[in-house]
Amino acid sequence: MAIASIIIPTYNDNEQLEKCIQALQQQDLPRDEYEIILVNNNPGNPLPQLSDNVVVLDEPIPGSYAARNKGLQKAKGDYIFFTDSDCIPSSDWISSALSFFSNQKVDRIAGHVSLFYSSSPPSIYEKLDYVTAFNQKTNAKNGVSVTANLIVRRTIFDQVGNFNAKLLSGGDIEWNKRATKAGYSIIYNPTSVVRHPARGSLQELKTKMRRVAGGKVSSGNLKLLRAIKISLSSWDNICSISKSKELDLADKVKCVLIVQLLKCYGTMCALLILLKLSSPQRK
Repeated sequence: MAIASIIIPTYNDNEQLEKCIQALQQQDLPRDEYEIILVNNNPGNPLPQLSDNVVVLDEPIPGSYAARNKGLQKAKGDYIFFTDSDCIPSSDWISSALSFFSNQKVDRIAGHVSLFYSSSPPSIYEKLDYVTAFNQKTNAKNGVSVTANLIVRRTIFDQVGNFNAKLLSGGDIEWNKRATKAGYSIIYNPTSVVRHPARGSLQELKTKMRRVAGGKVSSGNLKLLRAIKISLSSWDNICSISKSKELDLADKVKCVLIVQLLKCYGTMCALLILLKLSSPQRK
């Protein structure tokens, strides 16, 4: 029986998905110790040819959290590993987490997400994403983790419940807050690593901001006044930019300006959704 179940939602991302599956097939564990559950969130889109150790499920309900819930129904492992179809797990991703569980009294692991550049030289947008995205160490201190690299004891879902399938964004944070409130621990593990491409264009960053704004509104965590003020709440990103050794002074100035632009855009998206003039989107 599999010790670990890896659940991956996918939505029209076949090229990146193949790289993810290939990395998972090169883990330093025997394949009978883990299972790969792939949940296609667009059943009308055919997936690439996959090996026989990959279970493919269809979930027509829109959203990665609905897809992850479908994967949980099938999962047989004692430990549930979540990642995304555009992530590339390290060869010891699973074994490192299992070792961490055995040596630490912990219920959840927030694994490290290492960003990489897809272009050379990288664009200013890639540099910004590289510096500001996926701070899992801080996430764990706050009792949460992104599902790009989240590992959970299976029994916790029996107590806390599944993800909120109505959310198109932010469902990982919402679920982890419930788990933390219920008393389940979470620790950052820098050795359980997945790699994620840095977003390379302004449009990609705007898409993320729109999705995040929609997720906050849908979860009830964003009221009208807060939506108006959200464009001012960029201090964490500005601090990361100012401390970065990846950026020279000119790049730092550009990144701060882009962050402010994106926050204003996110505010506009949130207001439109709150006023019922737009709806949350995943893409």
